[in-house]
Amino acid sequence: NFRPSQTRWERLVSTQPQPQVGIFSLIYFSKQRYNNNSNRSTSIVAKHIVISTSVDMIGLLPEHIVYISSDGNYSSIITISGDNLLCSQQLGQLERLIEEQLGIDASCFIRIGKCLIVNKNFVSFINISQQKLLLLDCIGHSHVIKASREALKRLKEYIEKEATSEQWHSQY
Repeated sequence: NFRPSQTRWERLVSTQPQPQVGIFSLIYFSKQRYNNNSNRSTSIVAKHIVISTSVDMIGLLPEHIVYISSDGNYSSIITISGDNLLCSQQLGQLERLIEEQLGIDASCFIRIGKCLIVNKNFVSFINISQQKLLLLDCIGHSHVIKASREALKRLKEYIEKEATSEQWHSQY
């Protein structure tokens, strides 16, 4: 079924049909690895968040999304490479989509306030009094976001609680 001359996209399209989630489709990209010592192959599957409308499609690995901000009926997805991808979905729709597509892995995304979903893995600095949130990605881009004091306070408490819980579990 696998031909070396096929592109990654051709291999993807030639695989099994993709499940549908409402108007959105969930795509699993898989790579084949061949072990030289045997005829067996192993499949590595990576989940992508796929946002598809009648006119466009965005497919991203969750770890490439720094944050998502809302502006009325549109949302902007900010990636680690600094791209700002405009999406014609409301933030609530994207929040549900992420939960449906990623399941338990969606826990890295946190909705704060009415206008933001952040990837908690990029949270570096929270200043409640100045209403600033600093997100640093793995390649050195920094993103400073304004958010409400109450939203930042809840985010800070959540991250502190989670850090304390993880430290407790690692001791035992």
